[in-house]
Amino acid sequence: LKAAYYCMLQAELTPAELSDQQHLMAAVPGLKQRIAGKSLPMEKFAIRKADRWAKQGDRLTLPGLELVYLWNGFTILGQHYHMVEKFFVIIEKEMEVIEKRRTVTAAKEPYQLEDDCLLLLLKGMCLKYMSAPLAAEECFRQILATAGQLKA
Repeated sequence: LKAAYYCMLQAELTPAELSDQQHLMAAVPGLKQRIAGKSLPMEKFAIRKADRWAKQGDRLTLPGLELVYLWNGFTILGQHYHMVEKFFVIIEKEMEVIEKRRTVTAAKEPYQLEDDCLLLLLKGMCLKYMSAPLAAEECFRQILATAGQLKA
């Protein structure tokens, strides 16, 4: 969880925090536990995210908000408009950052579509709880239109 939030604050991290982030992400695969011969889905997810972090050049797209979604946090936070609105602003800023990054680099990033769909999902969840169901539905429809092209 700490590593996920470090990813969201990447530009503001001190060298010590960057080192801590590197250490935390490198340790994730070794923390996997097996219970009754099976590993937990959340641990598998964390390992995949740590691997993706390394493949993307030490970058993930809003992993903290993704965890809020996975743990059904939007149903709880959705009761408070001001909290969801703050998430919405964060998502909009991240969409702008990614768009700027794309204009600078002409090459398509390997997880570009996945990042776009994650941002649309999070934006749609925010819009749903901000009483904008039609706008939320449009976000979800955009995701469904690209579902066959997603990697994992």
